[in-house]
Amino acid sequence: LSALAGTDSPYNSMSVALDFRTYYRQKEGYMVEVDSLLKMADEAGMTVLFQLLTDTYMTISSSMLQAYVSDMLTRFGQDGRVLAWDLYNNICSTSSNTTKALQLVDDLFAAARATGAEQPIFMTPCVSTNTLGDDYDAVAHLVHGVYAGFDHLGFGKGNISLCYKIWCESDLIAYASSQKSDHLGWLNAQANKFGRPLVCATWRPAASEGASAVMEVFSDMHVSWFVNGTLDDEAVRSFRYRPVSTEH
Repeated sequence: LSALAGTDSPYNSMSVALDFRTYYRQKEGYMVEVDSLLKMADEAGMTVLFQLLTDTYMTISSSMLQAYVSDMLTRFGQDGRVLAWDLYNNICSTSSNTTKALQLVDDLFAAARATGAEQPIFMTPCVSTNTLGDDYDAVAHLVHGVYAGFDHLGFGKGNISLCYKIWCESDLIAYASSQKSDHLGWLNAQANKFGRPLVCATWRPAASEGASAVMEVFSDMHVSWFVNGTLDDEAVRSFRYRPVSTEH
């Protein structure tokens, strides 16, 4: 980060996964390190999106995880260098404990909201588009309703109820993706039904398709994104959202 200060980097924000176990071993020292990271990001002209938890910590007691979320947001919840909080990233991508996951959604959101944090708060469910047949008319099947359109989504080791609950309680509608543009378009169409800003919290470009095709989807559907990989600087610098309008 320090090497980026004063450079012409095209990026304006970065996503950082925090480590609960390091925090638990030495809380005060950990807070100092987080503050130092925020300072370096700010000097490089970037805000920070923090990812607090992953399935790595699913077996830890709910009360400990709640205390961690509360502590972090109490300390940095009014810090303008923090863009947003991803309380739990890619939940139930590796863990099949959906019972605990569903309870954690309520518990962690409650702990986060109680701090009065000013930044957006959300979780990232494990969700992706299943294979669409060659004869499948995606546009014709984009119907409105509570679950309509979700019939072609997969949820890792989670389920539809977990994803729906997370998106209902989140300020931003988030997902992680390494899918091609056509499948990503379908996923965005479902996520858009919640009427909130979309963010691809972790984007790993698919090896079978150029990154520009996915960036076209992000542009058309106004999705904020954090890339895990290397993109051409000029492609990032020239990225814009296309205006959404109708002819009069």
